[in-house]
Amino acid sequence: MSELEKQELNRQVLIRLIKAIIDQEELKVISQIISMDPHLLARVLKYVNSPYFGLRREITSVEHAVAYLGYKKLKEFAFILLTTSVLQNKPREEVKKVLQFAYLMKFLARKLYPKYEDEAFMVGLFEPIREELGDELKEILIKAGVSDIVIEGLYNQRSALGKLKSIVAKLLPLCKKFIEGEIEEIPVKTPENLKSAVVKSCIDSENVTNQILELL
Repeated sequence: MSELEKQELNRQVLIRLIKAIIDQEELKVISQIISMDPHLLARVLKYVNSPYFGLRREITSVEHAVAYLGYKKLKEFAFILLTTSVLQNKPREEVKKVLQFAYLMKFLARKLYPKYEDEAFMVGLFEPIREELGDELKEILIKAGVSDIVIEGLYNQRSALGKLKSIVAKLLPLCKKFIEGEIEEIPVKTPENLKSAVVKSCIDSENVTNQILELL
């Protein structure tokens, strides 16, 4: 990692970027916001040129990077950067668990609540921060224009994503055993239509998390 990439990100610029993406501002505006923080710009360029995307030709301009990534991928990465900036003093293994939890939320929501897989990812990503910051996180998310579905998933355990979050919290510690074939039956009460997706979701969340960790 270069010295520039090691520098702390400007959290206010990140929040502004997230709001612009959620509001679907013009890509030119989003590029300008990213350019306000050279550390953020370096991270975005590293992300788009990583093996995760497998580009044949390097992208060197922020405009091309933003156009290639599009709103969805850029939003996902911006939320990851926001979360890891809060957890920057935590051990790497703890950050890995946070990312794996978020991706497991996303992949299982794809089966259970396909309309809300992005929101499920955000709930998973922000859960450890909610535990640390409490209502301060809610204020940050409202300021960034994050949907009520995400906020409900974080703060209301009876909401659809709140319930999924509880299931994933019990499943995540078992993922390694599923992957290694130590257990076959799911010892956690889960919706019937989730059971077939658990092992694949565990494997996919592990793989994607390892790829993303290389970029942080």
